[in-house]
Amino acid sequence: MSSTPTETIARFEHVGVTYELDHLGIAQPEQWGQLAIYADGDMVGEFEVTFPASAFADTDRPELPDTDVLAELARHQLAVDAGAPDRMTLELTNRRVMAAWCGGHEPDDLGSDVLLVDVPAGRAVIVKGQTVERTETGFRKLDTRSEA
Repeated sequence: MSSTPTETIARFEHVGVTYELDHLGIAQPEQWGQLAIYADGDMVGEFEVTFPASAFADTDRPELPDTDVLAELARHQLAVDAGAPDRMTLELTNRRVMAAWCGGHEPDDLGSDVLLVDVPAGRAVIVKGQTVERTETGFRKLDTRSEA
């Protein structure tokens, strides 16, 4: 038996496989928000929850999104690892997932069609239907009208 606390915080199904999510920050606080994806005991991926800067105002360990959001982020990461582009399009149904993916602030009005995201120069606004792609330094908005 390991002397470290359990890190498994969720289980989910994806394409007929059962996956487990381990929160690495439980045993290693400096890894708060980093999650590993396991299938049959083997690590198959990892991702990090991005918190808005304001989440750290009162604590160094902000609350993680619920397990449904974490499972959706893991599914997204598995798709990226399989070759899909690391991008998301904001819809009303994925606001919480996209907020955790890019560090957005989810407004009190869940029917809102905008998401505010911390960026070095302040805040950026992502609007419903807009696609965002992750980059080495953060993210960039894509003009999907010009993509073929």
